[in-house]
Amino acid sequence: MKILQEDSVANSFLHWDINVYIVVKITRLDFLADGGADFEHAITVTGFGKFHYMLLTICGLIYMDTAIGVTILSFVLPAAQCDLEMDSTAKGWLTASPMLGMVIGSYIWGCLADTKGRKVVLIATLLMDGLVGVVSSFVQYFSIFLVFRFLNGFAVTGAMGICFPYLGEFQPTKYRERCLCWMEMFWTVGVIVLPLIAWLIIPMNFMYVSDTFYFKSWNLFVALCALPSIMLGLWLFAFPESPKFLLECGETEAALEVFKWIYAQNTGQDPDSYPVKTLQEKTKDKSTRSLKLHKRKDLKVLLKEVRDLTTALCKSPYLRNTLLACGIQFGLTSSYYTLMVWFPELFTRYVHTYVRTFSTTAFHSLLFIQKIYTEKINFTVWIKEIKFSLEF
Repeated sequence: MKILQEDSVANSFLHWDINVYIVVKITRLDFLADGGADFEHAITVTGFGKFHYMLLTICGLIYMDTAIGVTILSFVLPAAQCDLEMDSTAKGWLTASPMLGMVIGSYIWGCLADTKGRKVVLIATLLMDGLVGVVSSFVQYFSIFLVFRFLNGFAVTGAMGICFPYLGEFQPTKYRERCLCWMEMFWTVGVIVLPLIAWLIIPMNFMYVSDTFYFKSWNLFVALCALPSIMLGLWLFAFPESPKFLLECGETEAALEVFKWIYAQNTGQDPDSYPVKTLQEKTKDKSTRSLKLHKRKDLKVLLKEVRDLTTALCKSPYLRNTLLACGIQFGLTSSYYTLMVWFPELFTRYVHTYVRTFSTTAFHSLLFIQKIYTEKINFTVWIKEIKFSLEF
C-alpha cells in the first residue's frame, strides 16, 4: 500500500513537471508570436559560423587598410621631399592635413552612420579614400597634394570608426567582445605590411619623366596603397545592413530578412526555416534611411536628428563617458601617431647628418695626410709633441 502511494505521488510530480514545461514553452511561443523576438534572441538563433567569419575578415581588412592609410605619409615624406620641394614646415603641414581631415570627418561620418546606415557610409568612405588616393599619386604640386591628403584623412576616419559597430552589431553577446578584440590584430598586421611594401617599391629604379609630368616609385607606392580601399568598398556590397540599426529605425521586415539570410549562410538551411517569424517593433515616425538629402524638408529632419544625437552625448548619463573616451583617444593619438608618422623622417635626417659628419671628418683626414706628403712634416717633432701631451 505504501509503495503504491509513493508511485502515485511520483507520477503526480512527473505530470506536474511536464505540464509546467508545456506551459512555459507555449508561453514562450506566444511571446514570440505576439510580441516578437528581441534583437539578442534573433541574432543568437542565427548561430555563429560562415557569415561571421567572412564579416570578421572584411572588417579586419578594412581596419588594416585604415592603418595603412593613416601611416602612409611616414614613408612618402622622405621620398617625395625633392619632387614636392618640401622643407620642415611643409612636411609638418602635410603630416597635419590628414589628421585635420580625420577630426572633421569623424563627426560627419558618425552622424551619417547613425542616420543613413553603417553599410552605406562604409562603402562611401572606402571608395572615396581609394579614388582620392589614386588621383593624389598623379599630383605634381605640393598644395594640391596637401588638399588630397586632407580628403584622404576625411574619408579614412569614417571607415576606421564605423567598422567596429558594423561588426559588433552582427554578433551574439557571447562572441561580441572576442571578435572586437581580434580586430586589433589586423591593425598590427597593417602597420607591419606597410613598411614591407615601401621597402619593395620606393627603392625601385622606376621613373617616368616628361616636360610637365613625372611619376616615380613613391607615386606608384601611393597608388598601390589606395587600391585595397576600392576593392573592399566593392566587396562590401555583398554584405547586408546592420540588423540592429534596421530595428532601431523601425524597419523590422528588413531586419528579419537579414536574420534569415545570416541563418541560411551559417546553417546551410532554407531561409524560411528560420525559427523567428516576427520581431519586436520600435515605433518611429519615419526611418531616417528613407530621407533624401536633396529635399529641403528631409534635410531639415536629418539635421534635427543629428542635432538630437549630438545633444544627447553632451548630457547625462553620456557626458562623462564621452569626455573620458575623448581624453583617452587624445592621449593615444598624440603620442602614437606622432611617433609613427615622423620616425622614418627622423631616421633619414639622422643618417644624412651622420654621413655628412663622417664625410667631413674623412675629408679633413685626407687633407692632413696630403699635407704630410707634400710639406714633409718633421715626424720626430710631431711624435714628441704627442708624447708630451699624453704625459702631461
